Amino acid sequence: FGLKPEVTEDRHTWLGQNWDWLEGVHGHTFVLQARRTEQPSFVCLTEAGIAGGKMGVNECGIGLVENGLASSHDGRNPYCKPFHVRCREVLDAERFEQAQRPVIDTPRTCSANFVIGAAGGEIVDIESSPDHVSYLHPEDSIITHSNHFLSAGHGESLLEKISPNTLHRVDRMRHLLEPHRGALSFARMRAAAADHLGAPFAICRHPDPSQPEPKRTMTVGAVLIDLEARTMHVANGPPCANDYIAFGL
Repeated sequence: FGLKPEVTEDRHTWLGQNWDWLEGVHGHTFVLQARRTEQPSFVCLTEAGIAGGKMGVNECGIGLVENGLASSHDGRNPYCKPFHVRCREVLDAERFEQAQRPVIDTPRTCSANFVIGAAGGEIVDIESSPDHVSYLHPEDSIITHSNHFLSAGHGESLLEKISPNTLHRVDRMRHLLEPHRGALSFARMRAAAADHLGAPFAICRHPDPSQPEPKRTMTVGAVLIDLEARTMHVANGPPCANDYIAFGL
């Protein structure tokens, strides 16, 4: 999700996400702090073997959260710039408009959704597939997204066939946030991220014992990112059971 300053208690711009992936990856998720002189320093959540990083914020107040999508058009443009390189290049940006270019400037091999924000209140959600991008903007200063396309032009959206719970989670997150417009505090963001409606396939996800162990998914990391403070708060696993730790630059 993304929140513009007019709906938050501290009048800061916030991005938030639960990163759900395989249970076995949980122990290999970590925070990377990069201090640089020729490009913006940044802090991000990443996984072993991925130098680019995933969600994070840089010293210019550019922030990113993103999630997977799948389209029937995936694979049309082989050998294009990889998804994780694009994430890293977003965090290399010094300005909001510059941060969007890694997503939109060149064709893509796979689909993905990028929520890009900037300190001061700019937020855009970019749905991308190999040959098309769509721009979604906050409604009443709130944007939410999950793992299916909300716009047309991308071919057939596929992830909801594997995980139909995505259709529930995007609306559930908005339902949890909207009643607190103008007073969305850290505690209320955390409560939304820790929601268990629809368990085991809820916003806050725990391993499902009925699933084969190699395929069990869970919230391996959760982030709440304050773009004005250039700070990423990270929970090491489901946020209902793990405190958020603040990582700055």
